[in-house]
Amino acid sequence: MGGATLDAVEFDGRLTLPISPPRLDGLNAVRIGVPIFNDKGEPTHALSHALTRNQVAETGVAELGAAAVEYLKGGELKLDVPRGIVAATACGHALGWARSARTGDGESALKNLYPKALRI
Repeated sequence: MGGATLDAVEFDGRLTLPISPPRLDGLNAVRIGVPIFNDKGEPTHALSHALTRNQVAETGVAELGAAAVEYLKGGELKLDVPRGIVAATACGHALGWARSARTGDGESALKNLYPKALRI
């Protein structure tokens, strides 16, 4: 990810974004905070939705426009964006993450990191 800086805390062996939780009296909280990285070292899907627009812009952005539906289906996209992990956005709203890489023919491809369980 680009130059974004986050105030992270370690919770249950993982880095998370701190939050001010509501009162949880009588509730069984499944997770407190937002996990930042998954087991593969990639940013989590939840993180893409927890960041502000300014923070998303600092990570590197791939504005998908009409290709957003193909992204949500899990497709690989041909877009010229900076190499590395970028936020896939539609109208400035983060949908999730994608990895930009060069293909064998020298073009840029956007590898989809959208969770398989959420694809349409």
